[in-house]
Amino acid sequence: MAEYHFEQARSINRMSGVLVTYVGMVLLAQNRPEDALRMLDELLAMKPFNPQACFLKANCLFQMEEKLQSYSHSAMTSELELRARSRTLIERAIVELQKVCDYSPKEVVVHTTMAKYLKRLGRLDEAMHHYTTALDISPKKGSRIKANIENLHSNDDLDDEAIKEIQM
Repeated sequence: MAEYHFEQARSINRMSGVLVTYVGMVLLAQNRPEDALRMLDELLAMKPFNPQACFLKANCLFQMEEKLQSYSHSAMTSELELRARSRTLIERAIVELQKVCDYSPKEVVVHTTMAKYLKRLGRLDEAMHHYTTALDISPKKGSRIKANIENLHSNDDLDDEAIKEIQM
C-alpha cells in the first residue's frame, strides 16, 4: 500500500530524493533490495551527494549480502565464489557508508554499521577506529559499543543488537 502511494507521488516528480528514498525503504522492508538498489542508483547518478540515499544503498547491499549467505548451502555455487560475491557487496556498501561519514561525520549509527562490516572483512583496525569514533560522539550509548569493541577479535556478533539499540 505504501509503495503504491509513494509511486503515485513519484510519477509527479521522478527524481525527488525524498520520495525515492522512501520507496527504497519500502522495497527494502519488503525484502526487495535489488529493486531498491536499482532505483537508488538512478537517483545517485543524478544527485550523487544524497547521504540518506547512500546510507539506504549501503543497507540494500548489506541485505543482498545476507541473502547471499542464506544461499551458501546451495550446491549451485562454490563456497569460494560466494565469499567473493559477499566481499564485493560489503566493499561496495562500505564505499557508500564512507560517503555518509564524510558528509555527516557525527552519525553514530553510520560508524557502528561501518565497524560491523569492516570487522566482517577482517579490517579490525579500521573497525576499531569507527567504534571509537561512535563512542566519542555518543558516550551515552557506550555500553553496547564497548561490548562490540571487546568482542572485536572474536566471532561473536553483537553488532546487530548494538546498532538497533543505538538507533533508538
